[in-house]
Amino acid sequence: MSQLIVNGRPIIFGAAGNYKAWAVLGWSQDPDQADITWMDGPVASLEFVTPAPLVDLQMTIKLAPFDGGSAKQQLYVFLNGLFVDLWSPVTKGFCEYSTLIRKSYFSTAKDATNLLNFVAPNAISPTEVGKGPDQRKLSFAFMEFTLLDPTRRARLA
Repeated sequence: MSQLIVNGRPIIFGAAGNYKAWAVLGWSQDPDQADITWMDGPVASLEFVTPAPLVDLQMTIKLAPFDGGSAKQQLYVFLNGLFVDLWSPVTKGFCEYSTLIRKSYFSTAKDATNLLNFVAPNAISPTEVGKGPDQRKLSFAFMEFTLLDPTRRARLA
């Protein structure tokens, strides 16, 4: 059963994180990297339940692209099969990426699940680019994910 995402409460990645309650596929935990979880392969998914939003929700992710040399990473985001956004990082380090997800994209039936897919077509293994023996197809390291009603943030300020 999918877990509820609470408005503004983060999903934390890494060995000590809570992300496994929502992770469906495409995630790889490296015990030497306690505070991150890698996308492993071209697709990673989170499945969750949330009340039907009254407004578009702000999705915020703290993440960093894998430095695959000439293979520049891109992240396509889909919710329930609908295109949300495309992000092409301009930095190699960790940053915060935010976008709005239309309220109409969320499943509105009571207890209906939502499937959030991250697609990274340029995932590549460190072995392929001469960066060690790791065979996983890496693209992005995730630290934190949050869904937030932006009007709630304004009311809290």
